[in-house]
Amino acid sequence: MKADENVRTVEGRGSQASSTHTSQYETPTAQSDTPDTITLSTTNTLESSTQSINQHTAIMGTRIQRRRTAQQTVLMICYCLASCFYIMLATTSSGGTNKTISSTTTMATAAASMIISTPRTPTRRTIRSSNIFSSTSSTCLLAASSSSTSNGTNTDRRAGRSSRASSSPSAITNTNTNTNNTKGTKRRSRTRHHQQQQHHRSASSPQPEFLEFNAKLKRLISKKDVTAAEDLLLKSLQQYEDGSGTLRPDKFHFGIVINGWARSNNPSKAEDLLRRIEDYYYEDGKTWLKPVVVQYSSVIHALARSTHRYGNHAAQKAEDMLRHMERMYFEAGNVDVRPDKITYTTVITAWAKAAARGSDANASNVHAAMRAEAVLQRMLHLYGTDKENFEDVKPDVIAYTSVITAWCNCGKVDKAEQMLEKMETQYQAARRSSKDDDGFADIVAVRPNVATYTAIIDGYRSEKSEEVFHRMVERGIQPDVASYTAVLHGLAHSTCTCSMTPTPAQRAEALLKQMELPNSKIKPTTATYNAMMDVWAKHGNNVSRAEAVLRQMQHLYTSGENTEARPNALSYSSLINAYAKSKHRNAALQAEKIFKEQEQDSSIRPVTQTYDALIDAWARSNAHTPDSAERAEAWFHEMMQRYQDGDRAVRPSVRSCNKVLLAWSRSSRVDAPQAAEAFLNQLYISDVVKPDIVSYTTVIKAWASSSDPQAGSKADALLTRAIEKYRAGDASMKPDVVTYNCFLKVLANCSRVHYNRDDYDVEAACRQADEILVGMILLSRIGDVQVRPNRITYEHMIDVWSKSGSVKAFGKIESYRQMAIAAGHDDNDGVDGMEE
Repeated sequence: MKADENVRTVEGRGSQASSTHTSQYETPTAQSDTPDTITLSTTNTLESSTQSINQHTAIMGTRIQRRRTAQQTVLMICYCLASCFYIMLATTSSGGTNKTISSTTTMATAAASMIISTPRTPTRRTIRSSNIFSSTSSTCLLAASSSSTSNGTNTDRRAGRSSRASSSPSAITNTNTNTNNTKGTKRRSRTRHHQQQQHHRSASSPQPEFLEFNAKLKRLISKKDVTAAEDLLLKSLQQYEDGSGTLRPDKFHFGIVINGWARSNNPSKAEDLLRRIEDYYYEDGKTWLKPVVVQYSSVIHALARSTHRYGNHAAQKAEDMLRHMERMYFEAGNVDVRPDKITYTTVITAWAKAAARGSDANASNVHAAMRAEAVLQRMLHLYGTDKENFEDVKPDVIAYTSVITAWCNCGKVDKAEQMLEKMETQYQAARRSSKDDDGFADIVAVRPNVATYTAIIDGYRSEKSEEVFHRMVERGIQPDVASYTAVLHGLAHSTCTCSMTPTPAQRAEALLKQMELPNSKIKPTTATYNAMMDVWAKHGNNVSRAEAVLRQMQHLYTSGENTEARPNALSYSSLINAYAKSKHRNAALQAEKIFKEQEQDSSIRPVTQTYDALIDAWARSNAHTPDSAERAEAWFHEMMQRYQDGDRAVRPSVRSCNKVLLAWSRSSRVDAPQAAEAFLNQLYISDVVKPDIVSYTTVIKAWASSSDPQAGSKADALLTRAIEKYRAGDASMKPDVVTYNCFLKVLANCSRVHYNRDDYDVEAACRQADEILVGMILLSRIGDVQVRPNRITYEHMIDVWSKSGSVKAFGKIESYRQMAIAAGHDDNDGVDGMEE
């Protein structure tokens, strides 16, 4: 249907001109019982018809070239004379006077003389227009001769119908059927039938020029050259407006380019082109470019896909576009842009994706989830207000699942589970109750599906994932491969100890074996096996079992038993990560071996996670390999070089940098703190990765193990620099309790090592430690819980004051000891809290 409508709206300009101008000169007829009612008012009607012909000729004369051949000129005269003859015949048969006949002949002759007065040569396009014009002229004159058949009250009714008939191409057909001349009626009937056949063929058969233009636009877009497609579109529109082109671009052409920008992840360009269409329609009066809901939906989809880069800003723009569509529908009455269920759900999805950015449960992410639920409530409000008109806005399970995903993405999984249970309660209540029951007739009862439960399972990422999984099965919802994979991820992140029976690794393996049964309809995929390797890495402490999973994947894929289990880059990353977390003596060397095995397969290129796991393996092997920090930094530089050579899949992350810094902080080399600080400064030079507060905290920790007398001043300079960057607007540089604990550890170490040196002031170190502690307490009291002192904080304060010779040292130590006991329950954020 869209293709047919698209074709009909861009027919040749000659056809457009004919249909437009024909409707301007049509005069509606009133039904009469006999032809004897014709009066002398025919003359007045002919005069108005002749004026219309003059106006039409002037318009068409500007489009016809300067010369005409004698053959076409004679043809036009013949059409006009034939029109005059038919009018005379109609008037004579109805008893008209000589005066009427004379005036009619004069008018027709004037029209013919006017056409002859400017001889021009027609082109292929103007010949088509001229022929249509000639037939239209005779038809208008015939219509005028029969339009005066009414009198009295019929004249008023005709005036009322005139405005409706002026825009209808079928008015000519209606007027022609009112004449009683048998010979003329048959001839006109044959002509009308021929014109209808021509119109049907032109409407159902798209013009080659139109199809070629469509193909050009799509070809440019397929080549990722959307800019050229937009330039071609706007150029064609300009050529049509100034008369140098015959193709009139319409809303469907603009829709193709808007969709091209949307698919190329450039929502701003798509939105700019949509605004241009609005200007064309509302300000310039180009009615054929009326915006439609598909164009707005394309822009909203593009904004939803860009939330991983722009976050709440893109989601807010998508919602603003939705509100704009609502205003045009409710206030301006434009039904063509009325948002539907898909439009609302897309905006909810945009907010759900925005809620997944950054750290969990921060203010921005929670706001995104709240906006997602607000859009859902808007759908419920519209549907509850008018169920008949807003049936297509009734939220479905996809809309509810998107809101639940938003709450899970921001870390508020308990809120998501409450929403899930409410869905279940309403659905079960609606099943038990009849439709006429009060209290349940207006409830939108939507049953959660497997995707809804999977969102909760994946959101928990703990032992609760398994609980939700079993609850889903008990309620009769069949799990799919995504839900199995999500529960394996949950078991991988479980905090349960391995002393439990069965262990999380054993329970995960039991679920995997259920999927591998011969009669199972659900087969494990690559993501499922990767999750299983993560379980063995984090709970089984059995790297051989993790490697066995990888070898099984290779066998299943090469043998053809399971083509969905092909190992990918993340599979090798999971195994390398398993070696990194193992306590094997040669774990780092084995991780390198797996990495080189992956490089031999040209179809599986390393990704950022692969290098991160390998660097982590070397960072954790300091106790067994003296040069582990150098090896970790060497792999980072190789990663950086590959990225700068064009391999975007291995872009270094801040996590990569922090693993290298962690390796230096654990190194036994004397110059390890200086090497860590030098690496930190190199990151600012490369401008590829921006360090965060974890980076600075790790370097401060490196100075805590140094015997350098300048360690305190070096650590103080790093802390001061981090605070300045945070105050300048860099939110990632906000110090937390781990940062301050590492700095207090530096002061404690300096006091222990250098307390008897004349050039070291222990009292100054104690005063500085007290200032840090007071600042932490004040910040925590005004709501900054991330800097609240814990047990480790007070233990470092005791170490600082233990080497002081001050008389108040004993009182300070006893006071801090009591505080450490009181804060003993809150010791999760220790010195090494930044390692994971």
